[in-house]
Amino acid sequence: MAKKNLSDSRHQIRSKCLMTIGTLGANKITEGVDGKGNKRGITTNLHSIIALYFTDSDSRVRCNALSALISMHHRGQKLELTAYDQACKAMRDDYEHVRFTASQLVWVLGHLYPENKVRAAFADEDIRLVDDAFAKICNLVNDSSWKVRAEAAKLLGSLHRVSDSFVFQTLDKKLMSDLKRKKSLNEQAKEGFVEEFSSGKTWSDDAPVTRDLNIETTTVMNSGACGAFVHGLEDEMMEVRSAAVDSLTELAAQSSNASFAQRAVDFLVDCLNDEIEAVRLNAVTSIHKIVDQVVILEDQLDNVHSAMEDACPEIRHGIHELLSSCRLQSKACLYDTVDRLLKNLNKYPNDRQSIWKTTKKLGEHHGELTYLLTSQLLSIHAFFHSSEPQMDDPNYIAVLILVFNAAMVCPQMTQLFPEHVTRHYQYLSDSLPHLVPQGLKMMTFTSNLCTTNTMTSSNHESCDTSNKSRQFLSRILERINNLQNQDTSQQKLILTSAINDLKNISKFAPKYSSTADCMADFLQAQLLLYKSVDQKTWTNKIQGCSENLLQPVALRIIELTYELEYLYIGLSCYEISLIRQLRFKAQVLLFVLDAQEYNKNNNNKGKKDVDSGDDYVGDEETLHKSCDELFVHMRNLHDYMKEHNLLQTCDDSFTKTCFNQLLNKMGMKPSLLIKFFQPLLSNYVVSDVQLNNTVQKARVVIHQPIVNNDVVMTFTSGLATPINFRASVENIIDPIHHLSIQIKYGDSTIQRFPLRTNDVRKISSFKHEIATTVQLSHVKWTGACDVHISLVRVITNDHVTNNDVNITQDNERILQLGKIITIAVQTK
Repeated sequence: MAKKNLSDSRHQIRSKCLMTIGTLGANKITEGVDGKGNKRGITTNLHSIIALYFTDSDSRVRCNALSALISMHHRGQKLELTAYDQACKAMRDDYEHVRFTASQLVWVLGHLYPENKVRAAFADEDIRLVDDAFAKICNLVNDSSWKVRAEAAKLLGSLHRVSDSFVFQTLDKKLMSDLKRKKSLNEQAKEGFVEEFSSGKTWSDDAPVTRDLNIETTTVMNSGACGAFVHGLEDEMMEVRSAAVDSLTELAAQSSNASFAQRAVDFLVDCLNDEIEAVRLNAVTSIHKIVDQVVILEDQLDNVHSAMEDACPEIRHGIHELLSSCRLQSKACLYDTVDRLLKNLNKYPNDRQSIWKTTKKLGEHHGELTYLLTSQLLSIHAFFHSSEPQMDDPNYIAVLILVFNAAMVCPQMTQLFPEHVTRHYQYLSDSLPHLVPQGLKMMTFTSNLCTTNTMTSSNHESCDTSNKSRQFLSRILERINNLQNQDTSQQKLILTSAINDLKNISKFAPKYSSTADCMADFLQAQLLLYKSVDQKTWTNKIQGCSENLLQPVALRIIELTYELEYLYIGLSCYEISLIRQLRFKAQVLLFVLDAQEYNKNNNNKGKKDVDSGDDYVGDEETLHKSCDELFVHMRNLHDYMKEHNLLQTCDDSFTKTCFNQLLNKMGMKPSLLIKFFQPLLSNYVVSDVQLNNTVQKARVVIHQPIVNNDVVMTFTSGLATPINFRASVENIIDPIHHLSIQIKYGDSTIQRFPLRTNDVRKISSFKHEIATTVQLSHVKWTGACDVHISLVRVITNDHVTNNDVNITQDNERILQLGKIITIAVQTK
């Protein structure tokens, strides 16, 4: 039907028919039906039909014809090569939306037929189709429409199989010699052949022939397409410049020729002076992607240093990251870089942590250059003793971080350290362990041979420490997995000892800190549950102990399981199932305790009213609701294990018994459930633990606001006061949707501020920087008090546990991340 209406005189119908064919049609269709209803076998090529409308009188129809072929490609239909010449002609159309769509079709065909030969537009020579497509898209960078220019600049970066000569030509406005058509000597002799002797009939007929060569007829590539990226980076529209930066970076990163990346970085560095902040930030990020392949030259380094003075903190931090990864050419470059960083630290004190990290990386990557500058950096004089700097000076700390990290690469530079530097190293290694290397041995001229040998063998010692730590973890796991051979009291002692050992292992083996913390939290939750269902404790509880102490323990177990599941990445599906099974047991324990509390209240009706606001379950309706929620938790656990094929390998007797006997008995009476669960809980067995080195724990470091008890923030009651918030987040997959900033006031009122897209800057796959402003506001403010600011992980729960203080009114669970920052505030 769509094919029949293509000849309609109205352009709307022709356009809709082409869109329908592109959305539903195949490459070839069979038409015609005989008297019996069978197809006659007449095959129609839809590509040739659509191509007829590339030259339609209406521009909208031409655009839809091109879009129809692109839609067919997206549906998996193979496009024919014959459409390439027609698409190239459409790139010279008078209407911008036609040229825009034609460039996309040429880009698609360039990917489908990269090695096919086509005739060059301005020379009698065949070239690769991907090279020709690249040259034609380059020509659109000079288009009159900025939308077409931006799209052309965007498409150039994804054509990775282009010849080097075409790629290099995009950085030079003059046509290179290797893209000119060179005629052989025989061809030149045929065109300019003259006889050896003159006939005398014509004046100077034996003179050599000279012709004015037209460059457009002797080149493989259009001269207007030369220097495409140069034109794109100098375009008046920021969208074009930003797209050109992205494409140039992509080609430089994918190019096998390292010289192209070195030439590209020269143009990208110039973009650091762009007038638009977004373009400058994009240039910083782009240079960081290819900085490992290039060397920053001295003239380029001046532009990088100038960008450190930018008012935008994201750009400054991006420059710091760039300097942390780059390779500098000489000691003069390193000295200028350190000098500009120290000036930047004086101008922007809030960038202290970022600059300190930069000096740490500079010391690690340029140890030999730092060794040559040690005397200048530490102000060491050959004959006179210099004064000892103050340890509270951020600039001095930045220099020490630089030289200490460089000393790990060049141990001989420690001989130049004054005595006070050795003392300061001991202080900084304890106060800033993430910036200052551990185990640095100071060598002096009076040091004995033993000290020198210790320094040279530090790498072997670190390897030995790593191996010993792994063996230590293995021995802990062996003890845990053999618990069943011990009595009850001995099992508790072994678990407690193992937890303490795991918590202390991160001090001497940071590599295994996340693994050790994860194992410690899992064992801690099991130990709490094991103590709660101990025969003696369980009996006292059943007999109606006066103090109800087990409900908080059960809630703590549930909280630990949520922290294990959501604050650690790298856990396998089997390990997550173990965590969820442990959480289900804690939920069962909490239900049994609530039911027992309900029975106790019913037995003491005369002494205590059930509906008087008791902390726990007080009526039968709430008890039945808790029972239904418990069945929902069990169903969710069963579905998760079934989805990941873990039901067959489940060896937990508690879980298997619940699945076999309770899964399809929702609505069971609470009294029967209590009788069912009590013996299962009494026979609880600690689960085995496995060593998983891929686990990483979520880490948060809040850089701003800074805790300062001597400074009190003042503001007017009832009015909002902005507070700058900056933090570094690691091992959180999606911080924008999962994290919030929480403010807790003196009267326990809590405000949460979700993060916005502009607040988060991605540094790597699992590392982000957060920079935003939160509004401190409270109407009921009467005097001075403390305000607690923190970063929290928000988990949406459809079914929550009763009486859990970490559950909000919106059924969201809150997990605390990092340390809580306390600031003192008062009203004016």
